[in-house]
Amino acid sequence: MVTTTKAISPELLKAVEELARQIAEATNKAYGSHFRQIVKVLPPEVPDLYAWLAALDDSAVEGLAQRLRAVEGSPRPHFTAAVKKARAIALQRRSLREMPPTFAGALR
Repeated sequence: MVTTTKAISPELLKAVEELARQIAEATNKAYGSHFRQIVKVLPPEVPDLYAWLAALDDSAVEGLAQRLRAVEGSPRPHFTAAVKKARAIALQRRSLREMPPTFAGALR
């Protein structure tokens, strides 16, 4: 796990780790590792990582990559792709959560 100087809640760190594992399983382990670096630029007040990621647009993802580059001192080329993969997972999760639980509910 990456150490950070910001106070990030244990729940948020757990969500980052969960998403990193999902990314590693869906794509490759390197992307999961790159995604874990988000803790270095993640706003500590994010209440729900999945909702926050789902709301990011491409320019916000690029902004995160630029901040990470500034923090680390060198570019991390796969970070942007890893965050976009995390965003896709968050959007899929949100879509599934919003689906009605029954067929009758879906018809309404």
